[in-house]
Amino acid sequence: MIIQPPLGAETFRLRKLRYDHHIRQRNNTMEIKSFKDLKGRTITDIKGLIKCSFTAEFTLSDGTVVLMNSYEHSCGHDVSVTVEDVVGDISDLLNSEILLAEEISNKPSDEDDRIKNWTFYKLSTIKGSVTVRWYGESNGYYGTGVDISEKEEED
Repeated sequence: MIIQPPLGAETFRLRKLRYDHHIRQRNNTMEIKSFKDLKGRTITDIKGLIKCSFTAEFTLSDGTVVLMNSYEHSCGHDVSVTVEDVVGDISDLLNSEILLAEEISNKPSDEDDRIKNWTFYKLSTIKGSVTVRWYGESNGYYGTGVDISEKEEED
């Protein structure tokens, strides 16, 4: 019979990291890097998805929180990027697998020395679809796009 020595803190930490990685793979989860990465995931909560909002927040079934916002806007630059319109019932997106995650943008126009850009984001589940239109406007120096990212965990 072989007796194993007690696990040191570092060995335990490494085994836990491998276990957590294995669980994420088994649950078929992956890092959210773009809007299309929401396909196949399940949203359990939505915050801020209303007209004139600067940020929308989606909580996924694995606990991941996904943000939609404009980095440029949050820095106080001469730019405005907001939710312009929401079509559909957002409750249709909750607790069902996302079957479609689609992003469509126009070519930015530059009327009146201002860059104007809209982007449609469409999410569909078996229960229904929601289309969100974001509108961005800037002096041309700053971007008018929407950033998609995972929310950093707070310590």
